[in-house]
Amino acid sequence: MGQANAHPEYLARRSFGSLDGLRALSILGVLFHHCGGSTSGGVWARGHLGVDLFFVISGFLIVTLLLRERMHTGTVSLRAFYARRSLRILPLYYGVLLVTWLATLPSESAGARTYREGLPWALLYLTNWHVVQGMLSCTWSLAAEEQFYLAWPWLQKHGGRLALPVLVLLLATCVGLQLTHALHGVPAGLPDFLQQASFTPILLGVALAHLLHHAPAHAGMARILGTAAAAPICLATLCTAVLWPSDDIDGPQRLLVHLAMTALVASCVLREDHGLAGMLRFRPLATVGVLSYGIYMLHGFAMHLSAALLDPPRTGLAPAHLALSTVLATALAWASYRWFESPFLRLKQRFARG
Repeated sequence: MGQANAHPEYLARRSFGSLDGLRALSILGVLFHHCGGSTSGGVWARGHLGVDLFFVISGFLIVTLLLRERMHTGTVSLRAFYARRSLRILPLYYGVLLVTWLATLPSESAGARTYREGLPWALLYLTNWHVVQGMLSCTWSLAAEEQFYLAWPWLQKHGGRLALPVLVLLLATCVGLQLTHALHGVPAGLPDFLQQASFTPILLGVALAHLLHHAPAHAGMARILGTAAAAPICLATLCTAVLWPSDDIDGPQRLLVHLAMTALVASCVLREDHGLAGMLRFRPLATVGVLSYGIYMLHGFAMHLSAALLDPPRTGLAPAHLALSTVLATALAWASYRWFESPFLRLKQRFARG
C-alpha cells in the first residue's frame, strides 16, 4: 500500500485477520505447559509464555478499540465498554466456578477443600495477588486482565495528557520488578507474578496501540515492521528468545520475549498480507483462536477426562494426553460458545459504539 494511505487504511480496518491465529498459538502453548510441559524441564517448560502473548494482544486490541471509539464519537463510553467486557467474560467464568464448586460439595478430599478455600479470591478476581492451587490456579491471568480492564479504560478516558506519562511510569516500574527478580528474587510479601511477568506484556500492548494510532509513529514502525518479511523474522526472533538455553526464563530474557511478542503483533496488524498470513488465517488454527477463551476456561475439565481415559504419566509430557486434551477442550469450548456464550455475545451489539 502507498505510504500516504497506509495510516488511514490502518485506522479504517475493522478487524485484524491474524490475531485469532496468534491467540491459537498462545492457547496451544498453555495446553502444552499444563499437559506435562511444566514438569519436563528446560525449554519444554515454557509453554506458559503463551499467556504473555495473550496479554500483549489484549492490551493492544482493547486500547485500539478505545482510541477508535474516541476518534469516531469524541468520547469513550465506559458503561458500554464494561457491558461488552462483562457479557464476553463473566458468564463463562462464573459458570465454570459454579459448576466446579457444585462438583466439590459432596467431597472432603484435599483437592476439594483447596478449591473451596481459593474460591473467594477467584470470585473477586484477586488470584494474581493471592496464590491458589488446583483448578483455580490458571485464574491468575484472568484476574490480571480484569484488573487491567477496570483501571486502564477509566484512565484512558479521564487521564487526558497524563495517560501516556502514567503508561511510561508503569512500564518502567514493571520492567524494574522483572529485572530485580532475576537478580534478587521475590521480596517478602510481594506476589511472584508481579516480578516475573507482571503487567509488562499488557502495557506493551497498550503502548503499541498508541504508537500505531498516531500517524508519525505508525510511519516509523511501518518502515521497520511493515514489510512482508517482518512477521516471519519476528516469529523467529521470538522462538529464539523463548528457546534460548537457560536455567529459567526470567529477567532480561523474559523481557526480550515480551518485546519480541510486541513486535510480532505489530508486524501482523500493520499489513494484512504479511509473511505469516497464510498460516495464521488457516481456518482450523483461527477457529482455535476464536475459541481460545473457552479453551482456557474449560481445559481443566478436558485434562481430567483425558487423564481418566489414558492414565498418562504424572510427570513429563505425554503426547497422547496433550492431543486428547486439546481435542476435548476445543470441543467443550465450541459447545459452550454455541449454546451458552452466544446469547450473551449477541447482547453486546446493544452496546456497540464507533
